[in-house]
Amino acid sequence: SITVKVVNTGETPVFDLTVTDSIPEGFEVTSGELNLEAPILEAGDILSLNYTVSAKLDGAYDFPKARVEYAYMGFKFEEESNPINVKVGPLVKVEKAMSPMKVKVGEEVTIQIRVKNLGKNVRIENLKVVDFAPLYLKVVEGSPQAVIPSLPPGEEKAISYRVKPSQAGSFPILYPTATYIFNGREVTFRPGGTITLEVVEALKTPTLMEQILGYITSLIVYIIVVVVAVVAARFIIKRLRSKPAAEELV
Repeated sequence: SITVKVVNTGETPVFDLTVTDSIPEGFEVTSGELNLEAPILEAGDILSLNYTVSAKLDGAYDFPKARVEYAYMGFKFEEESNPINVKVGPLVKVEKAMSPMKVKVGEEVTIQIRVKNLGKNVRIENLKVVDFAPLYLKVVEGSPQAVIPSLPPGEEKAISYRVKPSQAGSFPILYPTATYIFNGREVTFRPGGTITLEVVEALKTPTLMEQILGYITSLIVYIIVVVVAVVAARFIIKRLRSKPAAEELV
């Protein structure tokens, strides 16, 4: 946001004011205007030209002087502002991925964070990456926080850690933040939205005693089936043998 202020420090009004500003190449005006006109500026009053710009590239830029033209006692006058230097920090791309994205309770998930300096001219120093591990995700390896000492323009770094979910469900996971200090100010980036981790109940592994009881139960069932089959077979055979004898007696 840029403000050009014109102050009438005299004791009488001035007339027909025109304030004109300009911006360096690589910037564009996102709101407001670079020109302002006013028919009169009373003694002690302030006339302000306000606009906002965005930079296409990172770096340090010298802004030209703003100009004001005005009339007094039938004569034209012109004044210039002080020059300003604007420093623009680079953008940071933040990505997050999980593998696998569907697990059982107690299985490990690898979370990877990637950050990239999208700038062309400025190196990022001490980039702090902070991820958010919910309470139901226990960190078992690595850390969800890291500081990258230096990230040159165009380069990318990755950090990773492993977690275990403690309960089943469908959980939205937030993206991390990436923060650095530039020109005395804290600059933070975090993508919107979430990614989802699907966690299902793990199958219970039977104990040794449960396995033995299961084996014994299966064996008993098998013996019963065999006995029933033998008894049924004997009954059928007996019936088949007794039927011709009955027919001879008739």
